Amino acid sequence: MCGKHVSGGARDAGRCILLAAAAIGLLILVWVALTSVVGYRYFAVHAPQTQVGVEAASALARVFAALVLLLFPIDPGARALRWVAAGLGISALGGVLFGYLPAMVGEPLALEVSMYASIVVRAVSGVLYLIGLLPARPPEFNRTAALLALGALLLPSAALSVGYSSLPQLAPGVDLIAATATGEAPLGGFTPLYWVLSGSVFLFSLAMVWAAARPSNRELLGGWLLVALVLLAGSQLHQMFWPSVYSPVLTTADVLRLGSALAIAVAGVLELRRVAAERGAMLLAEQEYGQRQIEIARGLEEIARMKSEFGAMVAHELSNPVAAIRGHSYMMQVTDLDPVRGAASLRSIDAEAAILTALINDIREASRAELEDFRSEPRIVAVDDILREAAAFAAALNGGRPVSVSPPLGVRVLADPERIGQVLRNLLGNAAKYTPTGAAIELRAVWVEDRVRVTVADRGAGIDAHDLERIFEKFGRGRRHAGGPVPGAGVGLYVSRRIARAHGSDLVIETSPGDGAAFSFELEVVE
Repeated sequence: MCGKHVSGGARDAGRCILLAAAAIGLLILVWVALTSVVGYRYFAVHAPQTQVGVEAASALARVFAALVLLLFPIDPGARALRWVAAGLGISALGGVLFGYLPAMVGEPLALEVSMYASIVVRAVSGVLYLIGLLPARPPEFNRTAALLALGALLLPSAALSVGYSSLPQLAPGVDLIAATATGEAPLGGFTPLYWVLSGSVFLFSLAMVWAAARPSNRELLGGWLLVALVLLAGSQLHQMFWPSVYSPVLTTADVLRLGSALAIAVAGVLELRRVAAERGAMLLAEQEYGQRQIEIARGLEEIARMKSEFGAMVAHELSNPVAAIRGHSYMMQVTDLDPVRGAASLRSIDAEAAILTALINDIREASRAELEDFRSEPRIVAVDDILREAAAFAAALNGGRPVSVSPPLGVRVLADPERIGQVLRNLLGNAAKYTPTGAAIELRAVWVEDRVRVTVADRGAGIDAHDLERIFEKFGRGRRHAGGPVPGAGVGLYVSRRIARAHGSDLVIETSPGDGAAFSFELEVVE
């Protein structure tokens, strides 16, 4: 089936074009054969006004088609189409000069003059078609070529208008109007010279069809150029049997010639529309690509900014513990400390080293969270065991902040205990930073339908509204109520949210100024 397969689609389309052109050519030949049997009264009709209208419409269609092809974008087929446009223009100009204008002034051309004029017009336009379609790479159609084509039409036409009476006759004694009335073709009235000249023009048209059917030209105008040239060749064949061009007799040749021009015009418009759509899609794609590049550039700028801020933050966070460690170490080297003061210095060094270790762990966890192998490994565990370990961690925090734990639930959940323990340690550590000394930190768990909601709440000053999203960003940190930054690398909540989401939940926050903040996530209950 034509055009039904994705693979080999171009080959199927080319086969369809050839089949359509062959079917049209066969119908034209059948029509000639039928009219020779039933009589040519169905081949031609005496209709001066209709013939003029058809000729005018055909000329306008050819002019329009020529303009469409001249506007065709520059591509491998544009050169050939410009020569075709020149042939259409010459054909349209001939129709106006020898058909439409004489009929408008009431002085139609004599049969001999119209026959010679028709042969000249068809020959010149046919040569232009062949120049564009025969070579693998046609020459450029420029102003010189246009002037030569115009001269090839006008000079013989001028000579014909002056001395046509001295030319050999082509159809002596033929009366087309009388033949139309009887339905008998005037074949016997044509001279051998007429058959030679008309046959040459018909051979030109066959050569045009053959050139358009070649693979290199078959896709011009989506294949419709081949169909149009088959119609034009059919009009040349019909013209041989009834030379009606520029006469008051309307024949099927006139209709076929009009159909050929319309086919090229419509195909040209459709092809221009397709090209415009493709160019529009390409422009849109380029705009989207440019927008993506802008977004990438902005992202790189943001990464550079975050990298700079992270470097400054790490340098700041490292400076205090490193300075303290160096100070205590220097003091222990140069001073003979008593055992009590020496032990105090060692404890201070150990505490500052713990701060450095926590900072390194935070950065390591942030890096692990970005890797593809950051996975949770949930299994069935008792939620009370997770809370008990978290409470033990909170009790070890230095700061005099008691931790209240909700009563045991006695249920089991689906969770990765190491990851969830990491979340709770992060939340409890943050709560210790914000909660005033002596105020309690709450660690509670409640059963909500088929899930357990775990919450860590502090009694600090709450979180600023502008920091609610920032605190979940990588290296994002909130501010103290007084406006200063909070110690830490700013990765705990970022990692904790990633872990909660890996468990099919999320880390949500409830806060109000002066009343602290509560962080919650949920775990699936296993019956």
